[in-house]
Amino acid sequence: MLSGAHVALWAEQAAAGLARHKDEINELNVFPIPDSDTGSNMTATMESAVARMYRDHGDARSAVAAGTSVADIASSLAAGAVTGARGNSGLVLSQFLRALADSAAGSHQDELPVTALPGMLHRAETLVRRAVSTPVEGTIITVLHAAAEQASDSLDPTGDREAPTAGEVVRSTRDAAVEALTATTTQLPELASAGVVDAGGRGLVVILDALVDAVERPFPDSDGTADGTTADSRTDSAASAPRADGTGDPDSPDQRAVDTRQTDCTAEIEVMFTYRAGEEQLDDLREQLNLRGNSVVIVPAEADGSWRVHVHTTEGGPLIELAYRTGAVSDLALEVLPVAETPAPSTPTAPVLALAPEGGLREMFSGAGATAGDTGTIIAEFERRGTGCIVLTNGQDTTELFRRLASSTGEATVVDTESFVGGLAALAVYSPTADLDENAEEMADAVSAQRWRETDGSPDEVRGLVEDLVEDLLAAGGELVTVLYDGGGQDGAGQDGDPVTEAVESLRERHPSVELHSYRVPGLGARVQVGVE
Repeated sequence: MLSGAHVALWAEQAAAGLARHKDEINELNVFPIPDSDTGSNMTATMESAVARMYRDHGDARSAVAAGTSVADIASSLAAGAVTGARGNSGLVLSQFLRALADSAAGSHQDELPVTALPGMLHRAETLVRRAVSTPVEGTIITVLHAAAEQASDSLDPTGDREAPTAGEVVRSTRDAAVEALTATTTQLPELASAGVVDAGGRGLVVILDALVDAVERPFPDSDGTADGTTADSRTDSAASAPRADGTGDPDSPDQRAVDTRQTDCTAEIEVMFTYRAGEEQLDDLREQLNLRGNSVVIVPAEADGSWRVHVHTTEGGPLIELAYRTGAVSDLALEVLPVAETPAPSTPTAPVLALAPEGGLREMFSGAGATAGDTGTIIAEFERRGTGCIVLTNGQDTTELFRRLASSTGEATVVDTESFVGGLAALAVYSPTADLDENAEEMADAVSAQRWRETDGSPDEVRGLVEDLVEDLLAAGGELVTVLYDGGGQDGAGQDGDPVTEAVESLRERHPSVELHSYRVPGLGARVQVGVE
């Protein structure tokens, strides 16, 4: 069982550990922007969380004396992390602590059983994937998923194996995260080129190390701390943590001055602010953030319905104007990001061309890195490149495509993806460092491993149809579910409360270890298309 004092000690140890490893994590920071601040941002965010905990409840020793519940401690940590989050990595960390708070509140006990750890970690992964506009494997998301899976496996003893202790569960969870972190070097070209692991994933391992310490070390009592130090001797998280209102810390979101350095017009800026508006305004803002920037993260900030927003962009002015025009903005902070060096020329790789009708589907495939369009567009791009290409059919009519490819002198490999979800599965395994044959083989394998179906129905029927489809496909197993739906112009489509979103939320609760993603795609035709891998 994890008491409030356990979690308070965990938070203190995590903040201290991040502070110790800050420079190391900064040096690993090459993705998505090589701005060497992931360690600094995660440290500042965790320190803000601890500062809020101190303000509300005191330190771990105080939590022992007062018997403070784990839900109260976790709630303060989550609130402090969101309001004091720094950068992309800070907002991601805030969602980890939000998942802890959700799990603690849901336990309806003063303590959190170790059996709740898998659900908490899966919840954290879900929140992070929702917050990040374009989730990428080979990052903290991958490390978090591995930790969650191992936590689940550790609590499922088989044969004569006895039920594990809390220490054994958290150690194996941490060890799985370390293993997954090591593998990130091979999962992202940027990491492979630099020969490093993911910076955010490294920060998560530091946090899980702190959990191991909090569970296994002698526990603090009301008149002393676990390792013989006193509260006044804290030199890491407590001594350096800013006050909860941001004062005393020149780098807090409230105190940071806008960076006004002159820079090249192509340099991006990091924009962060708290935003309060209606769902429609938030959706419009999110759309513009995705169109005009990258590294978009939007997370709930307070119970008043406000959101903490983060984006990297070269068009900060229009986005900030839109935010002020459509909602209430506070805690605005801007920072110039370093201009990434142009990478050395590499061997050209096979471009991916995807058959897709005009509208949302074409935009989706273009956003995923393919050249998307009708047969004429695909052939024109193929002839323009004059090199080997991979063509994804996506269940479209290929009669004209094959006729024109047959008369061409260029090299094209066609992968019959069968459906749009199949095309997305193929794109997910594309590697810019692999050659045409290797990529085509991996894509074909991904399509073969996916089971998919599509259906149509009225708005009143669509929730039940989605749930039934996914349940049927998951009956044979699966780890990733992709749901594409048109929405048919119904009110609220794509927002919380629409039938497909409600169906996916219900499925997430029933299948916490399965990744579920839903996308509203105008022009899909069939109301729902589901793929399971």
